[in-house]
Amino acid sequence: MRGAWVGLLLLCSVSWGQTLTREQAVAVAMQHSPLLKVAQSESKMAHEAVRTAKSELQPKLSLNGLATTGNGAGVFGIAGAEPASWMMVPTGSFLDGSLMLMVPILTPKQQNMVDAARASSNAVLAEVEEVRSEVALQVSLAFNQVLLQREMVVAEEFKVSASSELVRTTQATVDAGKGIEASVQRAQAELSRAKRTLATAKNDESKAILQLQIAMGTPFKEPITVAGDLPLGDMNVEVEKEVQLALAQRNSILAANSRVIGSRADLRRAESQRSPQLYGFAMAERPNRRDMGGLTFGITLSIPILDGGRIGSEVQQARAAIAKAEAILQLAKLTVEREVREACLDLSTAAANTISALDSVRATEASYKVIALRVSAGKGIMLEQLDALEIHKRALADLAQARYEQAIALAKLNRAKGGTK
Repeated sequence: MRGAWVGLLLLCSVSWGQTLTREQAVAVAMQHSPLLKVAQSESKMAHEAVRTAKSELQPKLSLNGLATTGNGAGVFGIAGAEPASWMMVPTGSFLDGSLMLMVPILTPKQQNMVDAARASSNAVLAEVEEVRSEVALQVSLAFNQVLLQREMVVAEEFKVSASSELVRTTQATVDAGKGIEASVQRAQAELSRAKRTLATAKNDESKAILQLQIAMGTPFKEPITVAGDLPLGDMNVEVEKEVQLALAQRNSILAANSRVIGSRADLRRAESQRSPQLYGFAMAERPNRRDMGGLTFGITLSIPILDGGRIGSEVQQARAAIAKAEAILQLAKLTVEREVREACLDLSTAAANTISALDSVRATEASYKVIALRVSAGKGIMLEQLDALEIHKRALADLAQARYEQAIALAKLNRAKGGTK
C-alpha cells in the first residue's frame, strides 16, 4: 500500500510538470511499466499453480446425489466433484444422497508435483526481479540521454552567446572605421548557423524526454524535466569482486537455478509414478432403501504394473530437461560474468575519456579567450576566433559524450549485478 501511494505521488509530480530525479523516474516506472505488470501477472499465475498442486495433498469431501429408475441394476459413478462417488444401484426407483471423503496417505507423485511447482514459482519471482532490473536500466539509459542532450544544448547556447558577442564587437569595430562590413556579415552568418544548431539540440532534448516517458510508462499529457548531472571523474571498481557479487545475486542466475531444482523435482515425480499410491476414504450414504446405506471406511492402494513404457519415457524426458536446465544455468553464469567485465571495461575507459575531455575543455577555453582578445585588439583575424569557438564547442560536446558513456557504463554494471536503482 505504501508503495502504491509513493507511486501515485510520483505520478502526480510527473503530471504537474515538476522535476524528476533518476531515482524518482525509476520508482515511477516500477509502478506503471506495462512490461513489469505482465511479469507480475505471470508470477501470480505461478503462485496459484503452487496452491493447485498443494490441494492434491489435502483431504477432499464431496456431497453427491443420485436418482435412477429401471429394471436393470448397475454401478454408477458421480464425477462432478472430487472425490468422485461410485455406488451399486438396484432395480426400481432409487434415490441416494452421500458424503464422500478421500484422504491422501502416501502420495509421492503429488508431493513432487508441489516441489516442482514451487521451484517454478521461485523461478518466475526471480524473473520478475530481472524485469525490474531491465526496466530500471531502460529508464536510466533514457534519463542519461536526456542529460546528454541537455549538455549539448548548453554547448550550443555557449556558441550562440559567443557568436552574438562576436557580432557586437565586429560591428563596433566597423563603426569605428577599423573594419569592413563583410566581417559583420560573416559573424552574423555564423550566429544564424549557431541558432539553427541550438534549435536542433533543443528538439533532440525534447525527443529524449518523450523516450524517457515511454520507459517510465507514463502518459505524454504534461512535460517533465530532469534533475541531476552526468558523472565526472574517475571511478575505480574491483572487477573480481563485482563478478562474484553478480554471480551471487543476479536474478537470471537465481531463476535458472530454480529451473534446475524444478526439473529435478519433475524427475522425482516421474519416477514416483512407479511407487504405491495410498488413500484413505470414508463414505456416509442415505438411500431410500432401508436395506442399504450406512457408513463405509477403507483404504485404496494403487501400484502400476504395466504402462506400455509411458513412465520410462517420462523419466527420460525429465532427465533430458535437467541437462537442458543445467546448461542454461551455466550459460546464464557466463553471460552475467561477461556483462560485468564488459561494463567494468567500459566504465574504466569512459572515466579516462572524461578526464581527458575535461582537460581539452580547459585548454580550448583558454585558447579561445586568448584569441578573442587578440582579435578584439586587431592583432588577429575573425576566422581564428571562429575556429577557436568551434573547437571549444566541440570539446564541450566531447566532454558531455564521455560523461554520458560513463553514466551508461555505471547503469549497465548495476544491471549486470541485478540492481533496480
